[in-house]
This record gives sequence, C-alpha cells and structure tokens, in this order.
Amino acid sequence: MGMKKGREVRKLPVIDIISGQHLGYVQDFKTANYAQLQGLYMISPENNLYYLPLEAIAKMGKDAVLVKSELLKLSTEQIEWSNDLGLTERIVMTTSGEVLGQVSDLLIEEDLGSISGYEVSDGYLKDVMLGRKVIATSDILTWGIDTVIVRDEL
Repeated sequence: MGMKKGREVRKLPVIDIISGQHLGYVQDFKTANYAQLQGLYMISPENNLYYLPLEAIAKMGKDAVLVKSELLKLSTEQIEWSNDLGLTERIVMTTSGEVLGQVSDLLIEEDLGSISGYEVSDGYLKDVMLGRKVIATSDILTWGIDTVIVRDEL
C-alpha cells in the first residue's frame, strides 16, 4: 500500500483509463472530515471544475491519476469546492498549549482513500534543518476551524 503527499497529487494529469484521453489536472481534494478522502477536484482544459468521487479513481500513480471518466461529475457549485479548502495552514497545538507549527500537507493512503496524517511545518529553517513533523490522524483530538489540537506526547 503506497502513501502519497498531497503536493505529489496536486497538478497531476488526469487520464481516462479506458480511452487514454487526457481529461485535465488535479486541483484539490474533497474530504468527508480530516481523516477520510472523498474524491478529487479536477480542472479540465476548458477550465471547468469537475469532481471525481473516490470510486472513479482507478489509481493514483506517480505521474498521473487514472480514472473511470463515466463517473466524473461537473461541479456546478464553486461554493462546494471552497468549503473543502483550508485543510492546511491551521495551527497545530498540544493539549498543554504548545504550538508545534501549522499543517502544511496531507498524507494519503492510496489504496484505502484515507488520510493517514498531516505534515506540520515549523518555519522554513527548522523544516530544512530538522525536517517536518508528521502527526497521525489518530493523534488528533480536535480539528477546529483555526486550530488542530493533538495529544501532549507529540
């Protein structure tokens, strides 16, 4: 079972697995909550926004996302998409009030479609010197509008 970072999937070409047709590029993710991926948003060459439910995704490969095009849906509501933005850039804080940084990316389990965790950035210099922290979704106690609260042990 492979794991991908969100930034590895964004901007990948979306290809119909049956016809081989290039349908567009991955724009963003749709989630049920912070722990479950529901699908992907795709921008077509004509600049239309499409929603690809999880069952439409055959494979998230290294260089492309392969889909069953008959299951993609034209997303008529930009509002729906904007509601799913903002998984990143939330402050991550422990239950004792220590700020660990802010959410910078999500980690997707390709085969299950679940979000296994999030990368946390503590500033460019610390990221370069020490690497980014990863928090598992199981360690998240509260996923708030502005702040993610995690176990103190992290």
